[in-house]
Amino acid sequence: MAQARRGRSAAGGPAGWVLLLGLMVLALIIAAVSKGCGSSDEPGPASQSPTTTTPTTSTAVTSGLAVIAQINAEVQRTGITFLTGKTELTATSKTTLDAVAAILRRNPDVKAEVRGHTDNEGDATKNLQLSQQRAQAVVAYLVSKGIPAARLTARGLGEAVPIADNSTPEGRAQNRRVEFQLAP
Repeated sequence: MAQARRGRSAAGGPAGWVLLLGLMVLALIIAAVSKGCGSSDEPGPASQSPTTTTPTTSTAVTSGLAVIAQINAEVQRTGITFLTGKTELTATSKTTLDAVAAILRRNPDVKAEVRGHTDNEGDATKNLQLSQQRAQAVVAYLVSKGIPAARLTARGLGEAVPIADNSTPEGRAQNRRVEFQLAP
Protein backbone atom coordinates (compact mmCIF):
# COMPACT_ATOMS: atom_id res chain seq x y z
CA MET A 1 0.00 0.00 0.00
CA ALA A 2 2.80 2.40 0.88
CA GLN A 3 4.50 1.66 -2.44
CA ALA A 4 1.34 2.42 -4.37
CA ARG A 5 1.02 5.76 -2.62
CA ARG A 6 4.65 6.60 -3.31
CA GLY A 7 4.23 5.66 -6.97
CA ARG A 8 1.20 7.88 -7.33
CA SER A 9 2.82 10.83 -5.58
CA ALA A 10 5.94 10.54 -7.71
CA ALA A 11 3.87 10.56 -10.91
CA GLY A 12 1.82 13.47 -9.59
CA GLY A 13 4.88 15.39 -8.38
CA PRO A 14 6.95 17.98 -10.24
CA ALA A 15 8.46 15.41 -12.62
CA GLY A 16 4.99 14.19 -13.64
CA TRP A 17 3.81 17.72 -14.35
CA VAL A 18 6.91 18.50 -16.39
CA LEU A 19 6.33 15.34 -18.45
CA LEU A 20 2.67 16.25 -18.98
CA LEU A 21 3.57 19.81 -19.97
CA GLY A 22 6.17 18.49 -22.42
CA LEU A 23 3.61 16.18 -24.03
CA MET A 24 1.15 19.04 -24.37
CA VAL A 25 3.77 21.26 -26.05
CA LEU A 26 4.69 18.42 -28.40
CA ALA A 27 1.02 17.91 -29.33
CA LEU A 28 0.64 21.64 -30.07
CA ILE A 29 3.76 21.61 -32.27
CA ILE A 30 2.50 18.59 -34.21
CA ALA A 31 -0.91 20.20 -34.65
CA ALA A 32 0.63 23.47 -35.84
CA VAL A 33 2.91 21.75 -38.35
CA SER A 34 0.12 19.54 -39.72
CA LYS A 35 -2.21 22.53 -40.19
CA GLY A 36 0.46 24.69 -41.78
CA CYS A 37 0.54 27.17 -38.93
CA GLY A 38 2.45 30.29 -39.91
CA SER A 39 1.66 29.97 -43.62
CA SER A 40 0.71 33.33 -45.06
CA ASP A 41 -1.38 31.77 -47.84
CA GLU A 42 -4.52 31.38 -45.74
CA PRO A 43 -6.03 33.89 -43.34
CA GLY A 44 -5.78 33.03 -39.69
CA PRO A 45 -8.67 32.86 -37.24
CA ALA A 46 -8.20 36.48 -36.22
CA SER A 47 -8.83 37.71 -39.75
CA GLN A 48 -11.92 35.58 -40.35
CA SER A 49 -15.30 37.16 -39.73
CA PRO A 50 -17.64 35.05 -37.59
CA THR A 51 -20.49 35.87 -39.96
CA THR A 52 -18.72 34.29 -42.92
CA THR A 53 -17.86 30.98 -41.33
CA THR A 54 -20.15 28.02 -41.93
CA PRO A 55 -21.69 26.24 -38.96
CA THR A 56 -20.24 22.92 -37.99
CA THR A 57 -22.17 19.79 -38.76
CA SER A 58 -23.02 19.24 -35.10
CA THR A 59 -24.36 22.79 -34.80
CA ALA A 60 -26.49 22.32 -37.90
CA VAL A 61 -27.80 18.99 -36.61
CA THR A 62 -28.57 20.48 -33.20
CA SER A 63 -30.40 23.35 -34.86
CA GLY A 64 -32.28 20.92 -37.13
CA LEU A 65 -33.30 18.79 -34.17
CA ALA A 66 -34.64 21.87 -32.41
CA VAL A 67 -36.73 22.74 -35.47
CA ILE A 68 -38.09 19.19 -35.69
CA ALA A 69 -38.92 19.29 -31.96
CA GLN A 70 -40.80 22.54 -32.54
CA ILE A 71 -42.72 20.95 -35.44
CA ASN A 72 -43.60 17.85 -33.41
CA ALA A 73 -44.75 20.03 -30.51
CA GLU A 74 -47.10 21.88 -32.88
CA VAL A 75 -48.35 18.57 -34.29
CA GLN A 76 -49.01 17.19 -30.78
CA ARG A 77 -50.73 20.39 -29.69
CA THR A 78 -53.23 20.56 -32.54
CA GLY A 79 -52.96 17.18 -34.27
CA ILE A 80 -52.88 15.75 -37.75
CA THR A 81 -55.90 13.55 -38.37
CA PHE A 82 -57.52 11.86 -41.32
CA LEU A 83 -60.94 10.59 -42.14
CA THR A 84 -61.27 6.99 -40.90
CA GLY A 85 -59.46 4.59 -43.21
CA LYS A 86 -58.67 7.43 -45.64
CA THR A 87 -55.77 9.66 -46.57
CA GLU A 88 -57.84 12.85 -46.69
CA LEU A 89 -56.66 15.48 -44.21
CA THR A 90 -59.22 17.10 -41.91
CA ALA A 91 -59.60 20.89 -41.75
CA THR A 92 -57.88 20.95 -38.34
CA SER A 93 -54.95 19.04 -39.82
CA LYS A 94 -54.57 21.60 -42.58
CA THR A 95 -54.37 24.36 -39.99
CA THR A 96 -51.68 22.39 -38.15
CA LEU A 97 -49.75 21.81 -41.36
CA ASP A 98 -49.97 25.51 -42.24
CA ALA A 99 -48.10 26.18 -38.99
CA VAL A 100 -45.60 23.41 -39.83
CA ALA A 101 -45.04 24.95 -43.28
CA ALA A 102 -44.35 28.32 -41.64
CA ILE A 103 -41.74 26.73 -39.37
CA LEU A 104 -40.09 25.00 -42.34
CA ARG A 105 -40.07 28.26 -44.36
CA ARG A 106 -38.24 29.99 -41.48
CA ASN A 107 -35.67 27.16 -41.48
CA PRO A 108 -34.82 26.53 -45.15
CA ASP A 109 -31.88 24.22 -44.42
CA VAL A 110 -33.93 21.68 -42.47
CA LYS A 111 -35.00 18.50 -44.26
CA ALA A 112 -37.71 16.39 -42.68
CA GLU A 113 -38.99 12.86 -42.92
CA VAL A 114 -42.74 12.60 -42.37
CA ARG A 115 -43.55 9.35 -40.59
CA GLY A 116 -47.04 7.88 -40.67
CA HIS A 117 -48.18 5.42 -37.98
CA THR A 118 -51.33 3.35 -37.43
CA ASP A 119 -52.79 1.25 -34.66
CA ASN A 120 -52.92 -2.54 -34.91
CA GLU A 121 -56.57 -2.81 -35.93
CA GLY A 122 -57.07 -4.57 -39.25
CA ASP A 123 -54.56 -6.06 -41.66
CA ALA A 124 -50.91 -5.16 -40.98
CA THR A 125 -50.07 -4.87 -44.69
CA LYS A 126 -52.98 -2.52 -45.30
CA ASN A 127 -52.01 -0.49 -42.25
CA LEU A 128 -48.48 -0.13 -43.61
CA GLN A 129 -49.82 1.04 -46.97
CA LEU A 130 -52.25 3.44 -45.29
CA SER A 131 -49.51 4.93 -43.11
CA GLN A 132 -47.32 5.47 -46.21
CA GLN A 133 -50.19 7.11 -48.08
CA ARG A 134 -50.97 9.37 -45.15
CA ALA A 135 -47.33 10.42 -44.84
CA GLN A 136 -47.36 11.17 -48.57
CA ALA A 137 -50.55 13.20 -48.15
CA VAL A 138 -48.81 15.34 -45.51
CA VAL A 139 -45.79 15.82 -47.80
CA ALA A 140 -48.07 16.76 -50.73
CA TYR A 141 -49.89 19.33 -48.58
CA LEU A 142 -46.63 20.91 -47.41
CA VAL A 143 -45.34 21.03 -50.99
CA SER A 144 -48.60 22.76 -52.00
CA LYS A 145 -47.75 25.37 -49.35
CA GLY A 146 -44.39 26.14 -50.95
CA ILE A 147 -42.03 23.74 -49.19
CA PRO A 148 -39.66 22.22 -51.78
CA ALA A 149 -40.31 18.50 -52.29
CA ALA A 150 -36.57 17.84 -52.05
CA ARG A 151 -36.71 18.78 -48.36
CA LEU A 152 -39.39 16.22 -47.50
CA THR A 153 -39.67 12.45 -47.56
CA ALA A 154 -42.58 10.23 -46.59
CA ARG A 155 -42.23 7.00 -44.65
CA GLY A 156 -45.04 4.75 -43.53
CA LEU A 157 -44.32 2.58 -40.52
CA GLY A 158 -47.78 1.09 -40.05
CA GLU A 159 -48.26 -0.44 -36.62
CA ALA A 160 -44.55 -1.20 -36.09
CA VAL A 161 -43.76 1.63 -33.65
CA PRO A 162 -46.59 2.03 -31.13
CA ILE A 163 -46.27 4.63 -28.40
CA ALA A 164 -49.26 3.41 -26.40
CA ASP A 165 -51.15 0.21 -25.60
CA ASN A 166 -53.14 -0.98 -28.62
CA SER A 167 -55.57 -2.87 -26.36
CA THR A 168 -57.46 0.31 -25.43
CA PRO A 169 -59.29 2.84 -27.63
CA GLU A 170 -57.19 5.64 -26.12
CA GLY A 171 -53.95 3.80 -26.84
CA ARG A 172 -54.96 3.06 -30.42
CA ALA A 173 -55.84 6.73 -30.91
CA GLN A 174 -52.35 7.73 -29.71
CA ASN A 175 -50.75 5.22 -32.08
CA ARG A 176 -52.55 6.71 -35.11
CA ARG A 177 -50.24 9.63 -35.63
CA VAL A 178 -47.88 11.53 -37.88
CA GLU A 179 -44.44 12.55 -36.65
CA PHE A 180 -41.52 14.41 -38.14
CA GLN A 181 -37.91 13.25 -38.03
CA LEU A 182 -34.77 15.10 -39.10
CA ALA A 183 -33.68 13.84 -42.52
CA PRO A 184 -30.07 13.95 -43.72
